[in-house]
Amino acid sequence: MSKKVVVSESSPLSVSGRIRLGDDTVALATQLEAGDIAVINHPDLDRAAALALAEARPAAVLNAAPSVTGRYPNRGPHVLLDAGIPLLDSLGTAVLGLKEGQLVSVAENRIYLADQLVAEGEIMTPSRYLELSSEARFGMGEQLESFAANTKEFLRREQDALLEGTGFSQIPLGCKDRISIVVGPGAEAEEQLRRLSTLIREHRPILVGVGSGADTLIRQGHRPSLITGNVKAASDAAVRSGAVIVLRSTFQEHLKDSRLDSIGLNYHTITSGLTDLDTAVMLCVHKGSSLVIPVGDYNSFDEFLDQGRQGMTSSFFTHLVANGTIATPRAAELLYARPMRAAYVWLLMLTALIALGSAWMLTPWGQSIWLLGGEWSWPVGIGIIAVAGVLLIVAMLASLLRRKP
Repeated sequence: MSKKVVVSESSPLSVSGRIRLGDDTVALATQLEAGDIAVINHPDLDRAAALALAEARPAAVLNAAPSVTGRYPNRGPHVLLDAGIPLLDSLGTAVLGLKEGQLVSVAENRIYLADQLVAEGEIMTPSRYLELSSEARFGMGEQLESFAANTKEFLRREQDALLEGTGFSQIPLGCKDRISIVVGPGAEAEEQLRRLSTLIREHRPILVGVGSGADTLIRQGHRPSLITGNVKAASDAAVRSGAVIVLRSTFQEHLKDSRLDSIGLNYHTITSGLTDLDTAVMLCVHKGSSLVIPVGDYNSFDEFLDQGRQGMTSSFFTHLVANGTIATPRAAELLYARPMRAAYVWLLMLTALIALGSAWMLTPWGQSIWLLGGEWSWPVGIGIIAVAGVLLIVAMLASLLRRKP
C-alpha cells in the first residue's frame, strides 16, 4: 500500500511512480495499483471520482485540467487532500502525452520524465482549495442546467434497469421483505454505519459493500452478503468472506477479474449506467427489500451537485424510483434508536433490588419472614441478595459487550 502523504502549505512534495492514464476517471481508478501515478483530464474533479481514486491509493494524481473551474464548489480535491493524496492540476495537455507505464517523478509542482521537464502545474493545498471553492459557490445554476439537459437521454438508456430491474434477476441475493444496508467507500460511510449498530444487531439486515465499503463492514465486525462496485478496492479478506460478488460494466462486455480468478472465486456481471452505489440500491429494491439504507451517499445539495452530470442524474432517478423504500442513515438511526439507554434500565433494576432488600429487613412482613427462618434467616437472605446482585452484574456486562460494534 502506498504511503500516506500529508499535503500541507509548506512541506515539499516529492513522489515517483508508474504512469496510468484513462479517459474516464472512475474507470481508471479500477485499474490503478497502490503507488501508481494517475493522469486524468477532469475539470471540476467531483467527489465520486475522487473517492474512487482515493480507494486505489495512488502516489499522486496529475490533472491536465483545473480541478476547480469555478462553476460550482466541487468536493473532489477535498477528498484527495483528506486522504493524503497529492493533487497537481492545470498541468495542460503535455502531461497527457505521457505513455502508460512510464516512470515519472513529481518534484514540487513539476513533472519529470528522467531529467526532462514534462509539465508544470499548481499544487492543490487546503488554503488554495478553500479559496477556489468559496469563489465557485456562484456557479451552481450552470451545474443544475447541465443536470436537467442530461435527464431525458439517461432515462431512455437506463429505464429498463430502473423500472424493471433488468439484469438483476440473476443475482442470488435473498433480501425479500428484509432491510438492506448499502455501504459505500469513505470515512463518512464508516461513521454512519457505526451509528446504525442497534438496527444491525436487532434486525439482522442484508449488508452490501460497495468497493472498500466491504472492508468497512469487516472492520466493524459484520460480514457482507454482497460486494460490488470497485471490487479491486476490497481486500482479500472481504472477497473471501463468502459474499456474492458482482462486477458492474457500463457497456455490454464480458468482464474478467484476474485476482478473483486466481483465488478461484465465482462472480456475476451486470451492465448498468448507474453509479456503483445506485446500482447496489436498485438491486436491493428490485430484489424485494422492505427498506434500503444507502450509507455514504450524498448528504447535502452541494454534494448532490458534486456528483457530476452522470452521478446527479443517476442519484435523482434512483431516489425517485425507490421512493418509499429508501431511507437516509440519519432517518434510520432515529427510527431504530434504542428507546431507553441501557444504563437507565440497569439503574432501575438495581434500585428495585435495593428496595426489595430494604423491605425484607425493615417491614413487618419482611421481619416475620426473618423470624420464621430462625438462625438461617440472615445467611439465606444475604445469599439471595448476593445471587441476585451477581446475576444483575453479569447481565449488565453481557449487555455492554454485546453493544460493541
